[in-house]
Amino acid sequence: MLCVGPCVESMVRDSKCIHGLDERFCARCNRRPIQAEKQFSQSPAALAGDYDHSEPRVNVWWLGVDLNYTSYHELKARRVIAQGWPKLGDLKRYVGMAQHSSQRAEFEDSIAKLCVERYGADDGRAAKGLWRYFQIEAGDLVVAIEGTTVRGVTKAVAGAATGYWLDVRFHYAQCIGRDQNWVDWDYSRIARTPAAPAQGVLAAARVQNERAAVIAAWKQLNRSGTSI
Repeated sequence: MLCVGPCVESMVRDSKCIHGLDERFCARCNRRPIQAEKQFSQSPAALAGDYDHSEPRVNVWWLGVDLNYTSYHELKARRVIAQGWPKLGDLKRYVGMAQHSSQRAEFEDSIAKLCVERYGADDGRAAKGLWRYFQIEAGDLVVAIEGTTVRGVTKAVAGAATGYWLDVRFHYAQCIGRDQNWVDWDYSRIARTPAAPAQGVLAAARVQNERAAVIAAWKQLNRSGTSI
């Protein structure tokens, strides 16, 4: 858990307070801790109070779009969130596994075996990429990037758990949701475009330090006032 209070007590491994110290909870603070698996790496200032608590807490994701196989405009026209590996076929049974962190090793082993069976080899990329991709939930913001160029953003109408489906007509066949409303990234209207990872993204990755910038851009692009 992460403390959002002003002081630090009781330390344990693998959790951080706003001062960068390991801790379980803040004994002098009555604020509710944030579950680690539901928050992203943020600056101490953000955890200390710069975050607007009137907003719902949503996940924000980068979605890698490989121009060798598809494009942002194709995903927009199809109205889907999607990834590749079409020869793996329908992965619905594995999507369920991806909803439980305790099953990650089993999930990755299963995908690796499928890759060997369907592609003749496994380099580990599908297992790692699809695990992250299948963490997308309804209401999350998803930013499509071609390489490191931001192209558009959408709010997931469904998560992988309930919205997964296979579209065999396209290389980016592993789909989440239908009737997705992708909004083009209009650089002329955005005060600051978040910086995508320099090495690009395999499948999907949580937006960390740029989360606030994505939410601000989403509001601006949708002229949505106070709510995402």
